[in-house]
Amino acid sequence: MRFARFAAIVLGALIAVLAGAPTASAHTPSVVGGCVDGRAVLTVELERYDGRRANSVSVTDGDRSIEDERFRGEFRRAYSESGTVPHAFVVTVLAWDDPRGARGWSFSREVTVHKCATPPIPPAPPAPPPAVTTTTVEVPVATTPTAVGTTTATTPPLTFHLPSTQPKPVVRAAGLSDLPRPGPRVTVPLVLSAVVLVGGLVVLVVLRRRLRR
Repeated sequence: MRFARFAAIVLGALIAVLAGAPTASAHTPSVVGGCVDGRAVLTVELERYDGRRANSVSVTDGDRSIEDERFRGEFRRAYSESGTVPHAFVVTVLAWDDPRGARGWSFSREVTVHKCATPPIPPAPPAPPPAVTTTTVEVPVATTPTAVGTTTATTPPLTFHLPSTQPKPVVRAAGLSDLPRPGPRVTVPLVLSAVVLVGGLVVLVVLRRRLRR
């Protein structure tokens, strides 16, 4: 009886080991980083994971998160970043059937990719234009000597205009005796005018009296 029990225990253990072996070999994680065409490329492949429950995967580049997703049986993805700067990728996988990572199905791996390409060199500034040099040529100017002669200046005589000392004639004011006296030519018209004026007044008075009557 004891032997039968021992045999049953050993057989059960073998069955458990054989049953777990395919499951262990089924989980195949792959994380690869490198340079491709001057860019930093990270490839993550998770194959044959147990899809009866959800598994999770996250990818970060330094402080920047570039992936955080759940998957079932398989996960394949490639990430391409600039190759002019280095990258520190961290891939974290959590399998539901290996929560503590004892079997290696759950893990956290860091992949460093150095610079893949140098940044483009900016074009050189255009060369300055050549300096323009100027040449000054002095042309001698011919001068003709002029004859120096003697000139005689004639000073005109001085003329002085003195005021005349002769006394001015005195004009005598006209008196009453010098005024023209009215003659007969002036008296006759005045008398006739007075007579006509008086006659007109008399006629006017007579006409008014007749009109009143």
